[in-house]
Amino acid sequence: MVPMKLTANLRIAVLAGVAVSCSLVGCAEAAKSTGGKQPTAAQPARAGKSGGLKLPGLSGGNYATVFAIQCMETQGPEGVKMVEIMAKGLRNVQSLDGSLVQTQTKGRISRLYYGAYKGAVKKELDQFVPPDKAKDDLATIRSITNGQMQPFQLATIAEMPTPDPGPAEWNLKTAPGIYSLQITYCFDKPGLPNHKEVAVAICKALREQGEEAWYLHADDRVSVVTVGHFDDSAVEKGPDGQALRYGPTVIALQNKREEFKYNTECLRKVYRVTGDQRIAAASALIKIPRESTNEQPARSAEPNQQQPLQRRNPPRYW
Repeated sequence: MVPMKLTANLRIAVLAGVAVSCSLVGCAEAAKSTGGKQPTAAQPARAGKSGGLKLPGLSGGNYATVFAIQCMETQGPEGVKMVEIMAKGLRNVQSLDGSLVQTQTKGRISRLYYGAYKGAVKKELDQFVPPDKAKDDLATIRSITNGQMQPFQLATIAEMPTPDPGPAEWNLKTAPGIYSLQITYCFDKPGLPNHKEVAVAICKALREQGEEAWYLHADDRVSVVTVGHFDDSAVEKGPDGQALRYGPTVIALQNKREEFKYNTECLRKVYRVTGDQRIAAASALIKIPRESTNEQPARSAEPNQQQPLQRRNPPRYW
């Protein structure tokens, strides 16, 4: 397994989610169990039982994801001005409610949003999805024209931005080293609080047990929890410079406790199923971000012979 990297493209990152690599050992075992062949395409991932880390009283009550229509995204000082100009125009569209138009600037990224839609529970996915009203309004916004142009034709439905909780000193961006070991990712699920609060709660529980745990609010869809920190020696490379395997310090941390062996979904194991084989997603190194970004951990670059093992991604809503 080789480390994940941070993507420079937010839209790709949001769709890709947090991808999990298949370790060299794991792939070898899978090939052995399937007659020497690499596993076929994964079925939808299934969540299993959580490990030994318990989070008593962690309940979301009536919490539900709130969605909005992201009409546009720009960067830099000129982008801020452009978003404000387009927001003014959107407020003048008679078929829309001007009071539901809002703008947000975070770092160098500026976005224009419309609406606030409480998510509905989709039981088969165990997550929230936008209501039909959001899809209807999205179609309206995409159809808006200005002369021969459709300025919002790339509008999408996204989670409404929420505050980033958690002590600053636990933020992965403040961790030493180059890599940290990702052990869980969180997105909004029925019965739990906002995914950012869940990630911080997991981090807190681990720290109370003496572990070096970190959280990263990668964006408004996904937060991750990692443990430990490593320098460049964490990844052993071949003569051609390609990553081969994790070093002994990483393997030792993975074997320290059950929760550190896997990359879970809110502390629940996720499996790729091929035939009668179930392969649990293994924990994976990610690079520690060193500056404020709007990006999240992305798919790792893998040796050509490896078949990536992916987690179940939250769906693209529209």
